[in-house]
Amino acid sequence: MHTLEVWITTAVDTDPSNNLVTITFTALNNYADKVVLLEGRTETWCQYCPTANTVTNGLRNNPDFAVVKFHTADQFEFPDGDAYYGQYNVTFTPAAMLDMGEYGDYIINSQSGGWEAAMTSRAAGVSPAILVMSPSLNHTTRVLTVSITAHFTYSFTGPFKLNVYVVEDLVPGPQTNGGAGSNYIHNGVMRAMLGGSAGTSGVVPNTPVVGTNYTQTYTYTVPANFKLADLRLVGVLEHSLGAGNRYCVNAVNSGASQVGISDLTLAGDRFSVFPNPFENSVMVHVKDLSGPASIDLFSLDGRNVFQRNVVLNAEGYSNVDLDGAGLAEGAYLLRIVTSEGSATQRILKAD
Repeated sequence: MHTLEVWITTAVDTDPSNNLVTITFTALNNYADKVVLLEGRTETWCQYCPTANTVTNGLRNNPDFAVVKFHTADQFEFPDGDAYYGQYNVTFTPAAMLDMGEYGDYIINSQSGGWEAAMTSRAAGVSPAILVMSPSLNHTTRVLTVSITAHFTYSFTGPFKLNVYVVEDLVPGPQTNGGAGSNYIHNGVMRAMLGGSAGTSGVVPNTPVVGTNYTQTYTYTVPANFKLADLRLVGVLEHSLGAGNRYCVNAVNSGASQVGISDLTLAGDRFSVFPNPFENSVMVHVKDLSGPASIDLFSLDGRNVFQRNVVLNAEGYSNVDLDGAGLAEGAYLLRIVTSEGSATQRILKAD
């Protein structure tokens, strides 16, 4: 607890006995980084969707942002969609919710140009809870296992709910409203909510204990029509105050790690990252392989601090720009997932 004392004087008040105003407040001394959640909504008929889709495709490359897109009235609808939409009294659609409820508001797709500024402003804040997500995906059985842990640095009253969104990137869309033959690529298409449309309650108590880990583990069999290499996960801790009042306390991005495919793990001499140490960017090289790949960067405490889909050129190279990721000096783990397997290398950030 802290006390702020303010001495106030005015020309019309000559009594000094009431000049002192004392304010007691609580300050966080071990705050968590804030990841801003944007939940976009779109429909086949929306005339503003092509531009809004381009905006969200770009926003999802920022590690401080978590971007997912819910679709209505098109082929991307998912089983929990109707129940999810029912939790909001939305007077217009399509729209986007920035950090939901008290932390944001609905901004319609025609105003999508303002999303980045709104999200950047919110990302400058802090969160009272750290989220860590540990996923594994067996490519043989297609079973995804995800553990998500909430660790509070400051306690306030719930109720709280946890959830993990399974989204798919690089999905060609059915829309034609951008012009003939303009079916555009979607990133962050919602495929499943592992905690259901309302999230998982009961894991985090109404009054969390600071320093205690609260963990929920989900398992999910990925349908055959979803591309495993393009799956991404978004973990969410919600402050849930009832229908229409689901507030995002914090979010976390992650790729879907591969397990159970040791025969597909890239041998050490096939994968390299340089320079190491690095300052602003690294060059990733996978020998004898070209095509799409996903890059994840993890801090040593397990947080996913950077995720991007890349395309390896004919020689297997891709330049990964890390200048805008806001990385502190120190050690990280860089993981690449390709059509032939995955590999991880420790790298150092130098100022």
